[in-house]
Amino acid sequence: RLAAGLGLGLLAAAARAALAGTAGTLLRSATAAFAVIVLWATIVQLQLDQDATEFVRPLRAVYDLLPDAATNTLTGLFGFPGIYGAPSFGKVAPLVAFLTLAAYALAALALPVAVTLRRDVT
Repeated sequence: RLAAGLGLGLLAAAARAALAGTAGTLLRSATAAFAVIVLWATIVQLQLDQDATEFVRPLRAVYDLLPDAATNTLTGLFGFPGIYGAPSFGKVAPLVAFLTLAAYALAALALPVAVTLRRDVT
């Protein structure tokens, strides 16, 4: 269980790091990328997490494909270490969560390469 938990944690961290690098490449500014990531993490993602269980079907389908739903699922597979019990975030099937994070990580690693090659004038 420890190895599985560490592996899933590394996948989630790799996907988030790749998305951060992609934001920096697309925005051409580390400051702008940092601002967008902080805004997403502190406002948008929190609201999505809190409202996910109340979404109607089409909105819930979109939420299920975001990396946050996958991260919530994978981090909750082995219990929640809080003293107040597990929060009621939207969760998806573990296989869907794994594949979603893997797809985001691969796309986030490939997109900066494609953008950089296209911008290269030599």
